Amino acid sequence: MTILHHDFNKIASSSVQPKKKWQAPFSLRLSFEEKAALKKIAGDEPLRVSAHSIANGVRGCVARLAERGAELRDAAHATRDQLEISEGRRDAVEAELETRELEMDRGMTH
Repeated sequence: MTILHHDFNKIASSSVQPKKKWQAPFSLRLSFEEKAALKKIAGDEPLRVSAHSIANGVRGCVARLAERGAELRDAAHATRDQLEISEGRRDAVEAELETRELEMDRGMTH
């Protein structure tokens, strides 16, 4: 075994530190008014930090909206189920009333 081969194996087997992961860059086109408003919001922070903060806020709002949408869908299903039960009861009561009316009509004519 050569010295180079030996050194390579030693280096290759050593633990490698993972590279730091960075967020992917993004491009945002702003009007002069929008950029001024963003600078005002950012204050002393760099625009990049403020933009990420706003993006995280938007993601949080979108997540809450999605959760609320799921809650509303579940409520709609429950309401539909209750409506079907109510309509079934109404149909039963209407049928019973018709039967009573027919019985009353027969009783009055006989």
